[in-house]
Amino acid sequence: MKFNARTIQILRNFASINEGMIFKPGQVIKTLSPTKSVMAKAVLENEIPQSFAIFDIPQFLSAVSMFEDPELTVNDTHMEIGSGKEKLKFTFSAPNLIHSPSDKEINLQEVDVEFDLKSDVLARTMKALSIIDAPCIAVTGDGQNVYLEAMDPDISTKSTYRVPVSETDKEFRYVFKAENLKLLQDDYHVRISGKGISHFKSADVEYWIAFLA
Repeated sequence: MKFNARTIQILRNFASINEGMIFKPGQVIKTLSPTKSVMAKAVLENEIPQSFAIFDIPQFLSAVSMFEDPELTVNDTHMEIGSGKEKLKFTFSAPNLIHSPSDKEINLQEVDVEFDLKSDVLARTMKALSIIDAPCIAVTGDGQNVYLEAMDPDISTKSTYRVPVSETDKEFRYVFKAENLKLLQDDYHVRISGKGISHFKSADVEYWIAFLA
């Protein structure tokens, strides 16, 4: 088995949500944040041959990065990572030590806001968030446009950033903790339910993210 560049990119992103992960046979991986506020799912180009658990994904990726185009061999208790005669034995974790999502899918029964979010708009918003040191990102509607905003909902005088992403005839505001929006830079179709959950979907990755209000 080999992990291509996209799989490595996805694993690195998912590790920012939860450092541990349980892998299951097939091409689908899932992760859940310790606070249960973010769940993510991806369809890999690589096939996982059997179940195993890794407690520290960043450490695992560091081990993989030691080798150029390494071969990954999954055993019952460990993974052998290597190239040629050079090998590294990476021991698996007990699955019960890892906080992971169930197999049940999340379906948004009621969708109040729906729009497409382009990668460059997301990148600029995240950059603005860092520049103005804002703790939240909001999706707001003023009866004409849907906006993505970097802001602090508790301090009205703090600097803000706002960019239009769609049109609407509704007024609303959904506030997300910035720490929960650890998305891969990609184009997303976004759906938000007033029940407190949102869905960000790209070609191969999906995130379900809870929001504050």
